[in-house]
Amino acid sequence: MDNEQTRNAEESFNLIPATDEKITLEELNRNGEALWRQGDYQEALTYFEQAYQRSEGFNKEKADALHGIGLVYDSRGDLEEAAKKYQEGLLIRQEIGDKKGIAMSLHDLATISKEIGKLDKALEIFNLSLEASQEINDKESIARVLGQMSAIFFDKGNLSDALKTHQESVAIRQEIGDKEGIATALNNVGAFFNEKGNLTEALKHYQESLKIRQEIDDKEGVASCLRNIGILHTNQKNYALAIPCFAEALALQNQISLSLEAKHTESYILTIRQIIGLKKLKILLKKFHAELSEVLKSHLDIDIFLQDTTVQKATATPKPNEPCPCGSGKKYKKCCGNR
Repeated sequence: MDNEQTRNAEESFNLIPATDEKITLEELNRNGEALWRQGDYQEALTYFEQAYQRSEGFNKEKADALHGIGLVYDSRGDLEEAAKKYQEGLLIRQEIGDKKGIAMSLHDLATISKEIGKLDKALEIFNLSLEASQEINDKESIARVLGQMSAIFFDKGNLSDALKTHQESVAIRQEIGDKEGIATALNNVGAFFNEKGNLTEALKHYQESLKIRQEIDDKEGVASCLRNIGILHTNQKNYALAIPCFAEALALQNQISLSLEAKHTESYILTIRQIIGLKKLKILLKKFHAELSEVLKSHLDIDIFLQDTTVQKATATPKPNEPCPCGSGKKYKKCCGNR
């Protein structure tokens, strides 16, 4: 083997560990994100921190790990630490020109500003995120940021800009076929109208969101929409319509093992029992149960609501900025009220 061949072989060999390490870091970050999405924050943090500790010389992977650590802190409600990690990751992403990563970091930093009530600051950062996404024509990110900006305009009472930005977001989501995003946007607008007391518009948007969730077989989203509609009917004292919504939502939540959210939904049914009495509730539940598909029927035990025992007063409907009763640690409007 001549000198040039030897040199080329050595260079190729030296690339192998780096390439393998890069793949390992990417895998660690992917696993961390998957665990974070499943709500296993401690295990997710373990993966992200391991990726960060091994990331010397791999700037993109280091930034991704920092962002992942920020996501865990964010989900736990430690917004100050989350912002620090997002900012650290952002600086690296800016250094290496990772536009998609920059847009993501700015988006999540803006979300924190929104969470702590700094709406003008949030809009300023969202605009920067929007610019970064537009530079690379990342339509999914553009639609997501526009949706967030729309929610801020709603919070500020700027209905005109809120609806305009919402429509822009939905138009892009329709263009790219993001039905789940459209459903989420419709649900969020429904929540806004519900909060403002415009129950007709709220129900309209909830039902449009529900229809899309059903089309794409998003069971968790369907359950969330049904529960929101049930809450709306409860507030209107239309319990005959509310009970089927809550009961179907509960069956779906049991089917896909959403135990915390199921307990929350159960509390609404128990609240209605206190209002209308056991006899009327029994009629409503048995009628619904008889018409339910066999698949869902096995996931709905109506007897737990029909026992002739004292029922403790269930938790009242939370306000948008109160902690979500499902135990996520997030505000209700950002959790069960935001799907």
